[in-house]
Amino acid sequence: MIQLSQIRCFVMVAQELNFGRAAERLNMTQPPLSRQIQQLEKTLGLRLLDRDRRGVLLTEAGSAFLPEAIHLLKSGEAAVDAAQRAFRGDAGRVAIGHSVSYAFVPDLVTAASVRLPNVRIELEELLVDEQLDRLRGGSLDLALIPMAPDLPDLSSMPVLREPFLAALPSAHRLAKDTRRCDVRLQDFEGEPFIMYPPGAEGHHHQLLSAMFAAHGVAPRHVQFIRHLHSILALVNLGAGLALVPASAARMAYPEVVFRPLAPEPSEACPIAELHLVWRSADEKDNPVVNEMRRFILSQAKT
Repeated sequence: MIQLSQIRCFVMVAQELNFGRAAERLNMTQPPLSRQIQQLEKTLGLRLLDRDRRGVLLTEAGSAFLPEAIHLLKSGEAAVDAAQRAFRGDAGRVAIGHSVSYAFVPDLVTAASVRLPNVRIELEELLVDEQLDRLRGGSLDLALIPMAPDLPDLSSMPVLREPFLAALPSAHRLAKDTRRCDVRLQDFEGEPFIMYPPGAEGHHHQLLSAMFAAHGVAPRHVQFIRHLHSILALVNLGAGLALVPASAARMAYPEVVFRPLAPEPSEACPIAELHLVWRSADEKDNPVVNEMRRFILSQAKT
């Protein structure tokens, strides 16, 4: 079987055309260098080098073999480098699920492409339950969801906490009122409101519904939409008002005006959260996922 050490010896001699100089560059003596070349020729069943008193010459077979031998060396070195980078967590593939279109997600991918350029991120937009099922099943490596799961085999940490903003059609009276820079909860009473859907995915629905109920405010729900882009598109068309995480204000919609919520007396405004979730077992045996997890946590905005 051909060994990389034999290939390396042949390439060095072929480049130097001198056993002495080649042995010096390889930090070895000439006898073992000659044995490596002889063993390679024996394995191939042909002569690669002609040796005489005047020096060393490549045979026709040696000339044909040299570029392939150099390619083999580079491939072997690349394979070793790839394995070492994967062991360190610097290279590989990480599948990340997300369910809410926070600006944090594209910002994260952009920053990761700079910090971990050899790690391929595969993003999938999935429902929260789908993310957790696939995370536990192993087809997803990390999940970004609006709440911390209560499952014994999963770990989580918050990576984003931000207030909700009122998203208003530019023609709405609240957007046109230049005397005020914020919006009160009472301003939503009876207004057409674009709400997050209830049910298993309804973390934001529950949060905002509880807030409105606590203050006796009843918006008129006209649509139940999960995706922030779709919510803002409807606000942009004048279909209703909405409450969205603050980072959504970076999404450019020409007819949408964003206003902060005025805090109620002795109460804080509701907070939108994003949690990173991973398999606890990966902390021991998956360096690529661990490195990405550490990087995401380093980008946390809590």
